[in-house]
Amino acid sequence: MKKKAGVKAKSVKQENKIKGIIATHLKTPAEKLKNTDTIESLGGDSLDFVELILAIEEEFQFLIPAEDADKFTNIGELINHVKENLKR
Repeated sequence: MKKKAGVKAKSVKQENKIKGIIATHLKTPAEKLKNTDTIESLGGDSLDFVELILAIEEEFQFLIPAEDADKFTNIGELINHVKENLKR
């Protein structure tokens, strides 16, 4: 049971870190972010999206292929992609 709680806590920590990066880049309070938000709904554009991807890649030390990034329709999909890749 402790292992599941530790995994859950790590997942939440990762999500909070990703949301922090998004919030910083888009100058939006992290606590206001919802997984269904899009970069555009948060006032960002395609350049902001590229910068976010680069910042996340740098922070977590792995590449997000452009083919994958192009499929994200909201920040929740981006967050899930990062968390899945961190499990590997």
